[in-house]
Amino acid sequence: MTDLEIKRLLDNNKHLVVLYFYSSSCIPCKGYGPTLEKIVESFDKDKITLLPINVEETSLTTVYGIRSVPTTVFVKDKETLSIEVGSRSEKALRDLIKKFI
Repeated sequence: MTDLEIKRLLDNNKHLVVLYFYSSSCIPCKGYGPTLEKIVESFDKDKITLLPINVEETSLTTVYGIRSVPTTVFVKDKETLSIEVGSRSEKALRDLIKKFI
């Protein structure tokens, strides 16, 4: 997805959107990304969307102040609910998602 497509998606969604910022050279990202994807897939697809974003291919890093990867940004109704820097446990991720859905 392009930055413009992501911005449009965020502007037109009422449900939770999880922006997962990663880098192809980030070792923690290689384990965290699949875990995050598995967790998101366990929720109702009408309530949550996951958007993996490679920091090497986007300008959205400046919009969200991304300085480190992995970083997970939770957005709902055009509002940034939380920015989580670093990896999180499965339980912590599930709890965050449940809180925001």
